[in-house]
Parts: sequence; C-alpha cells; structure tokens
Amino acid sequence: IDVMPVYGKYVMVSHGDYVSVYGNLSTVYVTAQQTLTAGQLVGKAGTDSEPYGAGYFFGLSKDGFVDPARWLK
Repeated sequence: IDVMPVYGKYVMVSHGDYVSVYGNLSTVYVTAQQTLTAGQLVGKAGTDSEPYGAGYFFGLSKDGFVDPARWLK
C-alpha cells in the first residue's frame, strides 16, 4: 500500500509467481502483509486521474507487466 504519481494510492498483491497492482484508489481496505481471500475488496476506485468519473488501474506483472486477459472472466 503506497502512493505513486502514476498510480496514485495503490495496492500490490502477491500471487506467488505474479503480482497484481490496483491503482488510482480513493480508499484502501487492506493492510500490508494481510492474507486475502478470493473476492475480497482491496479498495475503492478513485477519481484523481479520471476526468469522466471513478476509475482504477489494474495490472498483472511477472518480470514486467503481462496481458491479464487469460485470468479475467
């Protein structure tokens, strides 16, 4: 959990070999080193970098960002 100019307030979640990143959050619902369960909310979408309303950044990384399409339904 941190703040970075590109992502604003963000959370990084370790999934073993992969890390997911959720950025541009207005509120963070988790704490550092917390164990998460499937479906648990990590934060609330923010409006800092979205001129058209709430939005957030999602990324998946394994030695650099990868296309998350195969994990999304």
